[in-house]
Amino acid sequence: MWIFAKNGLTSPVLKQSFEIDVFAKALDDQYSLIGEIKNRVAAFSAQEAIDFVKKADQLIQLENVKRFVLFVYATGGFTKEAVLFFKDNQIAWCEDERLLE
Repeated sequence: MWIFAKNGLTSPVLKQSFEIDVFAKALDDQYSLIGEIKNRVAAFSAQEAIDFVKKADQLIQLENVKRFVLFVYATGGFTKEAVLFFKDNQIAWCEDERLLE
């Protein structure tokens, strides 16, 4: 069973809210998907990647997610530093517009 929430905001219990573009929560024995989507010309930077992981970590704790896959889709591509960060942290990434078809 999957539960999809786009642009979900955090609990009001937190002092600071944050936005997750895609959160598909799975059963405990399956992988949940947590994603960031950027539809723009500018490349996705390493700092944005770091910020996304911080938000994802908060969501993982709040929702008690056991198994997950992080991904980023950016139509403007990625900086070299962002790609290195993704590789080092086993985060999936894609800039291929055919994904939207």
